[in-house]
Amino acid sequence: MAITRTFQKQIIDQLNYQYLSSDDFDMEIYEKENCPRVLIKYRYEEIYFYLITIDNGGGYSIERSPGEVSIKVTYKIKNLSNLPSDIKDWLYHLEKEISASPVVRNFFNMKLEIDNQLADIEEMINSEEDKYFSRLESEELLKKLNNLEEMFIKHLDKEHQDTDKLQVELEKFKEEIEFLKNQLEFNTRKNWIFALSTKFLRWGKNNPRTIKAIGGMMNEFLPENGSKNVVNDLIEIALINESNLNDD
Repeated sequence: MAITRTFQKQIIDQLNYQYLSSDDFDMEIYEKENCPRVLIKYRYEEIYFYLITIDNGGGYSIERSPGEVSIKVTYKIKNLSNLPSDIKDWLYHLEKEISASPVVRNFFNMKLEIDNQLADIEEMINSEEDKYFSRLESEELLKKLNNLEEMFIKHLDKEHQDTDKLQVELEKFKEEIEFLKNQLEFNTRKNWIFALSTKFLRWGKNNPRTIKAIGGMMNEFLPENGSKNVVNDLIEIALINESNLNDD
């Protein structure tokens, strides 16, 4: 059974949607198992497609990528009149998926950077004797945390013009600093330094300009062996985030 030109034109007309146009797609028409098929492929990433199979018993089988949640979905449409709105729905999710790709890619690239950095920190602190801080050491670290808190809040206020976001970051930071202060008594050196480093990475991810300004203070908390390189890497991750923010 051949596909009429009128039907083909109806499909092509539906492919013009917001930032997408019919020029962004390739269309193939073929027959498989005695059922005519129309395959629409997004020209630049062929993992995204819309396949119409005209069933012998009537109705239309649809396979498409992306779906709303799953990367690929299959279902049936009984009436031809439902096809235009279904194609528009596919284009809507396709456009969202294309727009999300750089964000998701940046997220996983940044996660890999952070995971690698944490591995370096863990390797560095493994050479430390895993014992508890002395009372004198805890008091000294508490003073350094207070200084870090004061400087962080000072620069954070300059970084975030959005007062709601500023408030969220302030509250989160204060909770985490308070946690680190309380854990001085209960955590071993290794665990505490690793916890601080993890927090520092999160602060750099969310507040890159602040960490860029005060990142050097991290040296005061890390062991001497390799601490300078670790801190420089931490600040570099913050700079990448700052660049991403500027691009936005």
